Amino acid sequence: MPLGHSRDEDGGHDTDQPKRFRGPGRLRGGGPGDGRRGPARGRGGFRGDRHPLRRTARGDPHAGEPQLRPAPARPYQPNAYLDRLEFGASGKILAWFTLASQGTPATRAAHFSIHPNAYRDTTPWQYTVSPGATATDSFGIGTGYGDGKYDFTVVGPNRFLRRVTGDATKAGKAAEAGSRYAVEPGTGKLALYLRMANTGASAVTFTVTANRYRGDGPWTYRVDANSSAEDFFNAVAYSDGWYDVTVTVDSDATWSRRFTGHLETGTPSVSG
Repeated sequence: MPLGHSRDEDGGHDTDQPKRFRGPGRLRGGGPGDGRRGPARGRGGFRGDRHPLRRTARGDPHAGEPQLRPAPARPYQPNAYLDRLEFGASGKILAWFTLASQGTPATRAAHFSIHPNAYRDTTPWQYTVSPGATATDSFGIGTGYGDGKYDFTVVGPNRFLRRVTGDATKAGKAAEAGSRYAVEPGTGKLALYLRMANTGASAVTFTVTANRYRGDGPWTYRVDANSSAEDFFNAVAYSDGWYDVTVTVDSDATWSRRFTGHLETGTPSVSG
């Protein structure tokens, strides 16, 4: 089967080190993302410096606190996000994903699976990414594969999950949200950073809503045309490393990005 036609006629991939990568995609060194950091332009911010995180499900004030259990340090630090949409001729649209196993805690290869939830064959695609490596792969979402609509879930080790939904024919095609991990200077601890980008001609308001682990928010960020904003979520300092948030935009009700997981520090933690 030729490269570029493993998932459907729209998908494509390269393999630089196929023996270390089980499934379509490309392994390459370096960290996830492009390293650009736009200023956070939202009101308030979701840094958690005054609001400790809760362990009740959002919207259920009567839910009891789950019993926490000690958890050993895990040898994984997975990250993933929808990097971009690529538009071609004759209705061809590709959704490009980045999968990463980054940071000092990542001492073992991380296994990911990408699950198409709708609009195409729902067989999951499997990926194994070595410590310190990044992989990319694309899925066709154009003509015959949703005609622009998409809904994917990425699953990884230690309850890692990303879910992306949208319609590449609507205004949300100009919006994207990516994740990275870095030490937050105010606490000196590892945090989840979300970068929200707007490549469109009009301003977009992004909203970040906590699904679990904290009771404040939501937080809004107005991002001007061809601009970006970034803010951080103090997962290690305030929720033992756990996070679960969803990002939406006011320009397109079909568009959403969910980020769920646990930040490892190399030391024991608790269950989430």
